[in-house]
Amino acid sequence: EMSASLVGSEMCIRDRKKTILHLCAPVKSLTDKIQQILPDLQVALSGNNSQASFYAIYDLAADLISCNLDGITVTPDELAKKFEMNLEDMLLFFERYLEFLEEIRSEKN
Repeated sequence: EMSASLVGSEMCIRDRKKTILHLCAPVKSLTDKIQQILPDLQVALSGNNSQASFYAIYDLAADLISCNLDGITVTPDELAKKFEMNLEDMLLFFERYLEFLEEIRSEKN
């Protein structure tokens, strides 16, 4: 379980253990990776998950969450085990993260 909130140019996430991370805007390579993973996210939303799409989702989430102001790096395995993020949490994270990116784009324009 996780919650996310948008605060200016950063996104704060909190897990059920009350770990708080302040995510910042991703680097260009990560935004490109987001575009590549969108089809896997759509597959996950439809409930037809393959092992490869499941891992790709956790891998990208770990990269994005590691882009934080707290200097904490996380792995896909930690997201699943330590932070207990299930696929529903991942989908919520990406939904909020895409809102975060849209907010950043809006502020630039």
